[in-house]
Amino acid sequence: MESLSEKLGDRDIIVLGSIKVRLLFFDSLGAKCSSVLVETPDVSILIDPGAAGLQPSFPLPREEKARLREEAFKRIRRYGASSDIVVITHYHYDHHVHPSRIDEMTCLFRDKILLVKDPNQWINKSQRSRAFKFLSEIYRISGGNKPFKDFMETSRFEMTSDLFERHPKTAALWERSKGKKLKVYQAKKRWFEKIVENWKRNKWVKSFEVGGTKILFADDREFIFGDTRIKFTFPLFHGQFLDNVGWVIGLTVEHAGNRFLFSSDLQGPIIEEYAEWIINSKPNVIVADGPPLYTYGFMIGKEEIKNVINNMQRIIREARPSKIIWDHHICRGIFRPKMREVYLYAEKEGVDICTAAEHIGLKPMIEQVKLPKSK
Repeated sequence: MESLSEKLGDRDIIVLGSIKVRLLFFDSLGAKCSSVLVETPDVSILIDPGAAGLQPSFPLPREEKARLREEAFKRIRRYGASSDIVVITHYHYDHHVHPSRIDEMTCLFRDKILLVKDPNQWINKSQRSRAFKFLSEIYRISGGNKPFKDFMETSRFEMTSDLFERHPKTAALWERSKGKKLKVYQAKKRWFEKIVENWKRNKWVKSFEVGGTKILFADDREFIFGDTRIKFTFPLFHGQFLDNVGWVIGLTVEHAGNRFLFSSDLQGPIIEEYAEWIINSKPNVIVADGPPLYTYGFMIGKEEIKNVINNMQRIIREARPSKIIWDHHICRGIFRPKMREVYLYAEKEGVDICTAAEHIGLKPMIEQVKLPKSK
């Protein structure tokens, strides 16, 4: 069977002046994934080389989901092996390789510079555990021969930035909440206070270099390689404000006045301040994660959808990028009806917004499959 890479040729590439962005795999192609290869004249940057099978409710046979997941890994290996830098925006398995598969993915990591989400702070318990396992495997395949615990040290956490000052508009909305929503907000604040205590109490892992592999924590930092500038955000919520799913880091890659933005999992964006980050970055091309509409009614509701629509319309109107790839969570269920206002607005403003599948000339997988009849 002809592979996806063989079928595509160069249709998966977005040319942005001196920057080339290759769309490796996304949910619209049939696996949980949001991975790109960004090439400048200075460096090649592999972003989020992970993949997982689509959720059980997605209307594809289990075997086909597994096949598409492996297709994603084939493309990531094929193009990512030659990268100089690997970025991990957070520690979910659709964004970083599961530790059990590190040996077969050695070509992606060994002798590379890894710019990764800090595993010690602005992270929840689950992702912290995954991060330590992932980094210990990277250390092993790179030739490390000391116990990984030797890289542990006493916590250095300091609350240098007030969470609510960073989200003034969103926090103000929550502060005005009443009834059930107020109770939810109070519970979220208690959760946050508890997790901050964990960051203060837990042992930390240090960044390290072993063999030709270098691990650097990228949160709120900037890295320059020749004339290429990679700028990372302060940790951002994975979706909603004070959401216990955790934090991610977004980034921009800039060369010769051209700017590419990768939002990571902002799920919309839902949060207004994150839309402002995107707008203020003045990107020419955006790869963004849309809202998880397949969870409507229990993880996302009318208010969040309204926020997404407003935020995306602002991004289209004020940032005016030449291209937006809007994919990942949004493509795990039917999405066009609820996001119709965004698509109509983009068309009116002359901004090209589409899924990764559509960019390369295919229909999103959710629009190819036969959907079960509603009861």
